[in-house]
Amino acid sequence: MRMPNDLQQEFYRVDSHMHLHPGFDLDRVLSAAARNMDLSADASGEGMLMLTEIAGIDRFADLPERCGNWVLSDTKEPISKLARRAGDGAVIGIVSGRQILTDEGLEVLALGTRATFADGQPLATVIDAASAAGALVVLPWGFGKWSGARAAVMDEVIAGHVDDTNLFLADSGVRSSAMARPDKLLQAERVGWRILAGTDPLPLMGGVRQSGRYGFAATGALHRDYPFVTLATWLRGLQYSPPVYGRLTAPFPFVVQQVVMQIRKRLG
Repeated sequence: MRMPNDLQQEFYRVDSHMHLHPGFDLDRVLSAAARNMDLSADASGEGMLMLTEIAGIDRFADLPERCGNWVLSDTKEPISKLARRAGDGAVIGIVSGRQILTDEGLEVLALGTRATFADGQPLATVIDAASAAGALVVLPWGFGKWSGARAAVMDEVIAGHVDDTNLFLADSGVRSSAMARPDKLLQAERVGWRILAGTDPLPLMGGVRQSGRYGFAATGALHRDYPFVTLATWLRGLQYSPPVYGRLTAPFPFVVQQVVMQIRKRLG
């Protein structure tokens, strides 16, 4: 859902699961994010994209100084940059991060780090390594990924790590709007977990337009010098899930996307 209009001045929007897939043009990504985050003159004008790059990809290292109407600049953090759009003053923070596939077939997001992590390690090892690197650690829900044997693994994590202020669960914008909120997210939230949200755009035609479509709202203003550290400090201190903005995937596109992704997997 969208943030109420009377609250928009108090929040900036954060997409906590963003991929710059090969072929995703940065100008189009930022412009789509500005549109999806409603970074208009009567809103906050600020947003953040938290990159979750897979093994072998490091688009953050190659971000240009300018693309289209956007000018990128360094912050005082090596893990973040600011993109400003000429004309309306929209500002989007871009934060470096990784997506790691564990031995159990689960995904872990390490947000706010330039470190790299090997895929295929046990979940507990990945969580510890990402935390040691100073990253926010997020376990995102994925269609079919928290079922079967992996459901028991997630149950163990939810029961055993509720007091870890650096560990979060997350909903995904890939989820169909016709689906109920996953039970494990509901159960985890009831016992004290903080649930984040992110788009997780797929590497499909039209995926670039999904940038910033789904995420959470952070209180205050986007810090120009230390955007990640400021956000991370706020998140670690939360005792509740931040409010969600945006929209999930409509039912028909969801089915099409899942079929296409399965065909691509089978074809290698």
